[in-house]
Amino acid sequence: MEAQHAELDRQRTWDDDSTVANHESLTLRALFDHEAQGRDTNWTLAAYETPVSERLWHATATASAPAEIVLAMLNSAAGESAWGPAASLRETTITQATRPLADAGWKQTIEGRYIRWEAAGEEAAGIQFDAFAAGQHPGSALPTWTVWGGNAVHQPTWALELSAHFPTLLLQDIAFELAEGQGVRTVRSTPPEGPALRTIQADVTPALPAPPGGAGDCPPWRGDDVLDRFGSLHG
Repeated sequence: MEAQHAELDRQRTWDDDSTVANHESLTLRALFDHEAQGRDTNWTLAAYETPVSERLWHATATASAPAEIVLAMLNSAAGESAWGPAASLRETTITQATRPLADAGWKQTIEGRYIRWEAAGEEAAGIQFDAFAAGQHPGSALPTWTVWGGNAVHQPTWALELSAHFPTLLLQDIAFELAEGQGVRTVRSTPPEGPALRTIQADVTPALPAPPGGAGDCPPWRGDDVLDRFGSLHG
C-alpha cells in the first residue's frame, strides 16, 4: 500500500471479490464487496476495543447507498475518538444523534418500539430507532438504527443498518448529510424490485455490497476510490 496510507493495511480476500482495510491498530475494519449490487450489503464497518476483543459495534451499507452518506460514515469513523461505543442510549443521546433532522424540520413519530424521523413533504428518506434492538447484546445482528432512502423503511431503495452502541457522533454526522439532502429521493408509486429489507441480518463479518453509483446529484464512484479516501485520512 502507498506510503501515505501507512496506517491502513488493505488487502484482497481469497476470492478476490472483496477488499478489507484494517487500521494499524487492528481495531477498525472496513470491508468492501466489489460484486454487490442494489440492496446487497456493500460495505461493512466494524470496531473493536482491542484486536482480540469482541466487537464494539458494526454498520452495513447497501450498494445503492449514496456516496456522500457512506463517506460521512467512513470519514467520521476514521477519527479514533469516535471508535468507542456510544454511551447508554438515553433520551438525551437519541436527541443529540438526530438533532440535524429536528433542525431541518423532519417529522418524528413513535410507533410501538420504533421512533422514526422522516423527511418533510413527499421526499422518502428517514432514520428509524428500534428500542427493542437497543437493549440486545452488543453482538446482536438486529439493527438499532436504520438510515434509509426511497419508498419506505421496510423496503427502501438504499439503507444503512447500525448496531446498538454505534457512536452518537458518527450517527449525527450521517444525519447531517441526510438532512442536507444527500440520498433523499422522491417517493415512487411502485416499490423497487427485490425482497423487502430483512429485519435481522447475518453477522457483519461477511461481505458487504459495493455501491454502484450515487443517488440524486452524487456521481458514480468505485469502492477502491472510497477505500483510498478512507485510508488517506490517516496518511
